[in-house]
Order: sequence, then structure tokens, then C-alpha cells
Amino acid sequence: KQREVHNFKKQLESVHSEKMMLHRNLENTTQERDNFRILQAKSGHQIQQLTTEISANEVKINSLNLKIEHLNNHIKELQSELKNKENLVTGLRKDMREMKAKNEMLSKTISNDELKFMKMGHELEEMRKERNLVGLQMVRRNDEIVVIKEKLQIA
Repeated sequence: KQREVHNFKKQLESVHSEKMMLHRNLENTTQERDNFRILQAKSGHQIQQLTTEISANEVKINSLNLKIEHLNNHIKELQSELKNKENLVTGLRKDMREMKAKNEMLSKTISNDELKFMKMGHELEEMRKERNLVGLQMVRRNDEIVVIKEKLQIA
């Protein structure tokens, strides 16, 4: 009997020890469960905040994408306008080169004509001098003829 009592005591101690261990495990598990619930509540709140933030960021991204699209369209318009202005400038430069060449040609023509007019002026002046000289010679000969006629009439 003593042995049974002793075995029973050992079993009782073992059961008590196991009970204490299970009780500690229960307390630890309960504490972990409570901690997990707190963590789950915090995570749920954080998830809700992050979901709201993601939605706000998606709205901002869509808005920025629209702005980017508008800016890209504006850039295309400006590039087209720039190309048109470049074409205009190229045309104007071509016109200026043509006008410059024409101006040089006309300046050369004017210079040549001025030289011709100067030569013609000199020739005209020479002709006037010759005409005046011939006129003087004719007047002198007429005077000589008058003198000869007078001499003939006298004689």
C-alpha cells in the first residue's frame, strides 16, 4: 500500500506539475492571443490607413498622368510651332539671299550705268566744245567772207 501511495503521490506530483505547466502555457497563450489581437487591431487600422493612402496616391497619379498628357500635347504643339517658325526663317533667309544677289546685280547695273552716263556726259561736253569751236570758226570765216566781199565791192 505504501508503494501505491508513493506511486499515487508521484503521479499526483506529476499531474500537478503538468497542470502547472499547462496553466503557464494557458497564461502565455492567452497573453500571446491578447497581444495578437492588439497587433491585429493595429494592423487592421494600419491596413485601412494604407488603403486610404493608396487610393489617394492613385488619384494623384491619375491627376499627374493627365497633367503629363496635357504637357506632352503642349510640347507637341510647341514643337510644331517651332518647326513652322524654322521653315519660315529658312524661307526668309532664302528670300534675303535672293534679294541680296538681286541687289548686288542692280548695284552693279547702276554703277555701270553711272559710268556710261559719265562717259556720255564727257562725250557730250566734247561735242559741245567742238560745236562751239566750229561755231567760232564759222563766225570767223563769215567775218572773213564779209571782209572779202567788202574788199571786192570796194575794188
